[in-house]
Amino acid sequence: MAEGFDRGTKPEFRRFLYIALASTSEVKSTLYLASRLNYMNSELFEQLLSQSQEISRIIN
Repeated sequence: MAEGFDRGTKPEFRRFLYIALASTSEVKSTLYLASRLNYMNSELFEQLLSQSQEISRIIN
């Protein structure tokens, strides 16, 4: 997002917001996988998932 902001045009900024939103989707996908493989407990999974969903809402 910072890169898009520094480019100085709205289309560039939107492009980088879209990239950031896609990155949050990647994080959520990885969280689900880590949870299924028992790399984290359900409490940590829920906390991190909630935070990533909030970041997605902010970006949107």
